[in-house]
Amino acid sequence: MTDIAFESPERYLQSLREKWLLSEEVESALKGNQISHSSKFTIDSKTWNQEIYSDSSSTKKFVIFEVSRKNILGREHHCLGCEIIEGKYSLVTNEQLWKEGIP
Repeated sequence: MTDIAFESPERYLQSLREKWLLSEEVESALKGNQISHSSKFTIDSKTWNQEIYSDSSSTKKFVIFEVSRKNILGREHHCLGCEIIEGKYSLVTNEQLWKEGIP
């Protein structure tokens, strides 16, 4: 596991989403295919879980970028997403995902 030089999980998520949007996998997601990846990484010697996955609310489809870790008080997690609309995507924030009940 490599220690990643990002100042925060939020910055890491922004970078992860930007890289993913440039990948070939974005075309697969836009066509409605399921996405599911998970791995681990560290920031400042703290181990984080990383997940990229498809999810949906009652009327919308998303690709979710989530990082999480266990801490003394429970679990810390951060999310960003892309809403898939008619073969195109729109960037969504953690707060917008919460309003949709995700995660």
